[in-house]
Amino acid sequence: MKKRMTISLDEKLIWMLRNRQTEMMLDKNKQISISAVVNSLLFKSLKADEMINRELDSVFVRQNY
Repeated sequence: MKKRMTISLDEKLIWMLRNRQTEMMLDKNKQISISAVVNSLLFKSLKADEMINRELDSVFVRQNY
């Protein structure tokens, strides 16, 4: 379920998001909102972080044997 949230971003971050938005619109050939860009990037970042943490946990668990 999606929820509405208001956030403040600095100008450099907004510029970077607009560039990413342009790339995504060219790739998908459709309109994409800044909210969709932020949502996509956060999801990918958190998913990658979760995978890295799982890999590190498995390495440290194996060393104890």
